[in-house]
Amino acid sequence: MRKILAFILILFTIYILPIKILAIECDSNPTSNEIELEQKIIACQQKVTNLKTQSQTLSSQIQYMNSQIYLKTLKIQETEEKISKTTSEIEKLGEKIEGLDTALNSLINQWRNRVADSYKKRTDSLSFINIILDSDNVFDLFNQYKYLKTAQENNRKILIQVQSTKQNFEDQKKLREDKKKQLDDLNIILAQQKIELNSQKISKEKLLSDTKNDEKTYQTLLKFTNLRYRLIPYIYSLSWKVTNDNYTVMRALPFDFMNDSITHNINDQYMFGPSFMVCPVIKPLYYLSNSIKMDSTSYLRKVYLPKNTDWFDFWTGKKYSGGQQVEADASYETMPLFVKAGSIIPFGPFIQYSTEKSDPIEIRIYPGADGEFTLYEDENDNYNYEKGIYSLITFKWDDTKNILTISDRKGTFPGMPKEHTFNIVLVKENNGVEIKISTSIYKTIKYSGKKDIIVF
Repeated sequence: MRKILAFILILFTIYILPIKILAIECDSNPTSNEIELEQKIIACQQKVTNLKTQSQTLSSQIQYMNSQIYLKTLKIQETEEKISKTTSEIEKLGEKIEGLDTALNSLINQWRNRVADSYKKRTDSLSFINIILDSDNVFDLFNQYKYLKTAQENNRKILIQVQSTKQNFEDQKKLREDKKKQLDDLNIILAQQKIELNSQKISKEKLLSDTKNDEKTYQTLLKFTNLRYRLIPYIYSLSWKVTNDNYTVMRALPFDFMNDSITHNINDQYMFGPSFMVCPVIKPLYYLSNSIKMDSTSYLRKVYLPKNTDWFDFWTGKKYSGGQQVEADASYETMPLFVKAGSIIPFGPFIQYSTEKSDPIEIRIYPGADGEFTLYEDENDNYNYEKGIYSLITFKWDDTKNILTISDRKGTFPGMPKEHTFNIVLVKENNGVEIKISTSIYKTIKYSGKKDIIVF
């Protein structure tokens, strides 16, 4: 049973999904790539925000430090001028002191010699007075010398102070230069981060382009993947028919419409089970080979509807009489699907993997003929069905009386749900159509395995 089910699913994938480029793993999560993309985009946006903040902070620091460096440079220039001026004054004072020092030493030596001679020769009072006068000159010269010496010391102190101030400014300048170098290094890092950010933006745009720029492709993939999952009850039951009744799921039209000779030569339409007629788009409508875009404005496909039955457009619910050729919508995201009148099709809920959940089941009835369908269920993961461990629920539609009969459930298996929720939908135009869950439900049945009759 499992092997047959796998075979049927492979055929379904080969003939239906690839027509719309649907090479997707059956039980994969169809939204995982979208979630991963969204997470990457959020991370990228956060990094963009952080980099912008860091860039603004660094720019403010650079602007502030540049202004500080400019002011300190002016102060250093002013200090250097002051040092130069003070050094020049000290040099001049030194020259004067040196001259005074020489003159003072000369006078002191002369005075000492004269005093010594006076004592030896016992000269007159006039000579002694001259010696005293010379002594006064010596003292005046000494006072000048002492004044200039004090001025020289003061200027030296000023020079030391100015030089200390200069050294302080030099140290601050060096500190500013170090910080400027640090900012330059940060600017290099920022430039690298901007390059990385641009790369991330390109990656982000590419990720967005891969999914959003071809939104039709993405939506088409999602659409037909969801169709496959909603049809799990139908497909699984057909697999049972293959095992139990030697049934064929993918059927050439003459299998079911032998009396309609037109179907004998149709090789681009087929039945998928007893209900669906699949009409793949096999002619180019958008692009020729080598990706040459066509200028087509009409995206239609001619479909032959076999006679002796009515047909419903799966996407719109519009009803057609059999035995005619119609033009069906074959736009990019749509593949023509028709459902034979009298069909009963179970649609499961939207799921991410085949055994996620089974309820509620939407039972779509396509009126216009009597119909019957048997819903098959088992444990899903072993070969116990070969031992008769499974259940069957048969749905019968009486089109004349508008009565749906749900039979007693036959059989049982471990883990079998005690109750099913069946949402009964009578298909008509714009009701019970396409993949979406029907909003106009005729009746909701809480089925616990007992026979139920629904009169419309």
